[in-house]
Amino acid sequence: ELARQLAAGLGRPDPSGSIVSLRVRDAAAAEAALQAQGIRCAARSSNVRLAVHVWNTEEEIARTIDVLQAAV
Repeated sequence: ELARQLAAGLGRPDPSGSIVSLRVRDAAAAEAALQAQGIRCAARSSNVRLAVHVWNTEEEIARTIDVLQAAV
């Protein structure tokens, strides 16, 4: 459910699993902004890849959405 919330908050379709990938203009800058806020992710080519797990919280998902919206 948290992966769906993250995808919806980023305007992405429902993921088929727990990984949400988002195409951005500058993946390295988005990765740096997320990591500066303690959010683990990976820049892959033009995408930022986020893997949601059972120990993530709704607050973390909301913070991730806020950071990404500000960064892109």
